[in-house]
Amino acid sequence: MGDFVGLSSEIEDVARGFDRPGQYSYEIAGRERSGSMGWDVSERSDGDVVVGFRYELDGQAFDRTVIGSSREVCSELLATPARAYLRGGLY
Repeated sequence: MGDFVGLSSEIEDVARGFDRPGQYSYEIAGRERSGSMGWDVSERSDGDVVVGFRYELDGQAFDRTVIGSSREVCSELLATPARAYLRGGLY
């Protein structure tokens, strides 16, 4: 149960990064690692958001488009390899 509560709190914190329309980009740098992460947020008339997400690290990349509430978008993106960088970039 504690893990679920922690995840719920994490989703709430990170979801704030997907509730404002705009373009966001971050450089990822670390020990012998580099890459980038970014997303575009637009609102739909039903109140949901459309998020186009891009992530590249050490030559591996993925793109994903997610539609839903900012919380739903966050939940889906936290299930990707970008999780650690999403948390770090949005806190």
